Amino acid sequence: STVEIAVDSRETSGELFERMIPSGVQLVIDSLRRIDDLIAAARPQDEAQATYCSKLRPDDAFISWSDASEKIHNQIRGMNPAPQARTISEKGDLILLHRSALLSDEDIAALFPSVDAASRHALLPGTICVAKQSGKKRLLARTGSGFLEILELQLSGRKRMPAHDFLNGSVLADGSRFDGAPDAKQIV
Repeated sequence: STVEIAVDSRETSGELFERMIPSGVQLVIDSLRRIDDLIAAARPQDEAQATYCSKLRPDDAFISWSDASEKIHNQIRGMNPAPQARTISEKGDLILLHRSALLSDEDIAALFPSVDAASRHALLPGTICVAKQSGKKRLLARTGSGFLEILELQLSGRKRMPAHDFLNGSVLADGSRFDGAPDAKQIV
């Protein structure tokens, strides 16, 4: 038996796991009730349709900012709650990324009306852009395909917080860069 569960584009792996528990429990209960029928109908796994996923290592959690926005967004979602997506600031601080949001070109143009598209796209991947909207600072990072908004993050060893609060007392500044290439001591 199987159960299909829709996945929201903003949902983290931890949130999905929690949402799957009731369906999984019900599936086990239903399967135990029908165990004799299921055993009689059992068939070997089709190895051609099976996929292998290696164990995640801490260095798998580091963001490559030259990747597409959607890939990075999904990496942040998939690594939450563990091992937690991460990046390095220009100053060498380890930053954990908890939530992000995809933005359209129209969203970006509205956030930076005085900057033309060619200038925005000339920025190097990992470049941080700080926009202000409705009195709140918004943290955007240049990716290989556009921009990604970082909604929630954490300086290693500190508490996680919304990007607006993080930017108010942060080492991150408009025009600085995230770096995805850590040295060995930063892989934790």
